[in-house]
Amino acid sequence: MLFKLLNGVYADDHDLRQLREKYQKLPVSQLKENAELINDALERDIRMTVRLQIVYGRLSIRSVRSAFEKSVGSRLLKFGGSDTHELLQSYLRFNLVSV
Repeated sequence: MLFKLLNGVYADDHDLRQLREKYQKLPVSQLKENAELINDALERDIRMTVRLQIVYGRLSIRSVRSAFEKSVGSRLLKFGGSDTHELLQSYLRFNLVSV
């Protein structure tokens, strides 16, 4: 099975505007491990898209959904509390499709 992340994570430019204003003068080397920037980003409601291409002939969309739900669900639970099941199901219903 091959997982291929295409161009990383896309974040909404408008949502990042306040972070940009605060951190734009810092060099990239200081931003990579900056705990304050990470905390600021986690505290904001930033719309993001992750593009993941899975190449495997015998893989069903049901298997992908299940693995995705377990992985992302555990992270949502960690950051968002216990009321994340409906959010995850909504996301899976509209965004995870087979091609």
